[in-house]
Amino acid sequence: MSKKKNMQSGSKPSSSKRTQKEMIAYLDEHLSYERMMLKYAFFHIHTIPAGPAWNVMFESCCVHMRSLYEFLTNGVKTNGYNAKEFSSAGYKAPGENRFSKLNEFIFHMSAQRAQKKKLSIPELDFFGGWIDKHWAAWSSQVDLIFMPHIDANPVCSYVVLAAGVTNATACTVVTSATIDSITIGAPPQAAFMVATPPTANGTYTLIL
Repeated sequence: MSKKKNMQSGSKPSSSKRTQKEMIAYLDEHLSYERMMLKYAFFHIHTIPAGPAWNVMFESCCVHMRSLYEFLTNGVKTNGYNAKEFSSAGYKAPGENRFSKLNEFIFHMSAQRAQKKKLSIPELDFFGGWIDKHWAAWSSQVDLIFMPHIDANPVCSYVVLAAGVTNATACTVVTSATIDSITIGAPPQAAFMVATPPTANGTYTLIL
């Protein structure tokens, strides 16, 4: 009698059988894409007027936030990748119940949506701050082989330039003389994505 196969024909290999090459490819191609799209969408929900284009950015922001939340909390199913697989320490971000609102308002055609307040910009700012915080924590704990393939910088942050400073006059590295505040909150008059965290002397590198 022949032995039963451990896996059905056509099924994907389990996480325990993934190679480093496959895992690095996932970081380079798929996870980096999630972060790139979140960065783009998060920036635009704070900078473009209400309308169909804003709605597209809002929905895209929610999609990529949920994907990264599930990754960081090891909630990805069906042979997907989870944060713990890239860290020998077995990283897992603590769950945050408020992320369930993404399911209620974006991913399910539920009648309950009409009975509750819609997701607000401050709530999305909270989600973005949570993702940036736990992404940075995970990035510091991944195995050394994966570190060159992970950008630990925030994607849901922006800075507000001081009065009179514009993207034409600001330097790419600025100090407190040109930065009014580091903000995750109400939309600024002039917003520029933070490319790197502040250095020891308080300077920031910006994408202008």
